[in-house]
Amino acid sequence: MPLTARAYVNPRAGGLHQRDPHALVAAIAAAVDAAGWRLEASRVDAAVGAALDALTAAPAPDLLVVAAGDGTVRSAARRLLGGDTALALLPAGTFNLLARDLDVPSDLDAALAGLAGGADDRIDVAEVNGELFLSAVALGLGAEACALRENVREGGAAAWPETVFDAARRFAGAAPLQLRARGGGLALGFRSQAVFVANGPFYRRGLALMRRESLAGGRLALYAQRHPGRWAALATLVRARVGGFARTEVIDEDLPALRLDTRPEEVLATIDGEMRTLRSPLRFTVRPRALRVRRPAPP
Repeated sequence: MPLTARAYVNPRAGGLHQRDPHALVAAIAAAVDAAGWRLEASRVDAAVGAALDALTAAPAPDLLVVAAGDGTVRSAARRLLGGDTALALLPAGTFNLLARDLDVPSDLDAALAGLAGGADDRIDVAEVNGELFLSAVALGLGAEACALRENVREGGAAAWPETVFDAARRFAGAAPLQLRARGGGLALGFRSQAVFVANGPFYRRGLALMRRESLAGGRLALYAQRHPGRWAALATLVRARVGGFARTEVIDEDLPALRLDTRPEEVLATIDGEMRTLRSPLRFTVRPRALRVRRPAPP
């Protein structure tokens, strides 16, 4: 029997504003058929949770194709943890963090072509205070930048003047977080305006974190801007706005688990680019090789 596949397209994904989502489902069906699978169900639905519940219901498919942003990818991954269904990504969000780490082409048609001839792999997932993340959690100015991004995304061009004013206000008034980090052999107190906890170490270009080096090392990595000045803070704000992490220092890249105590106790965070408010202590754990994914065929 052919392997089974199901597909979900989030019609509200930011990367699909110039693409008919139903036409994309037809393209997914053609790509799946060319790879020798059978597409047995598909959903185009803004109700993400209900759609993913239906598509991951037993008997589980061999492949779940998701065309969406990082938040929806996290939702899909949560439903597939520990199972044998492979998650295949079509990058349709703003940052597309996991898709980038898996070398999925940013062009949707190229990503579809990569489904055939690809290979399955198992990767780590991590959690902070019980909430799953696949790439990284940002605290401080990195999270503030995502808040500004959401203002522009929701308000369009009309939101730019207010957003620029808001950015200037946040930059001028940014106060460092006070943190104590404990995990493995690490015990460190420090102050920082930007902190990043990653599900595995990042490849670095100079002082900028670009993408993760390993997706299955079973370790967390902690980065921070420990000696911030105003210009370094501004660089962090701008860089995080476009999906990177700037002016960071390696604290530890070999942590089996991590506890962060923060002041203030409630901190604005982004979890794979989605805003949350987290309460101290922040407890980070990693679940090695808990998620099966589909890596695309090389171009």
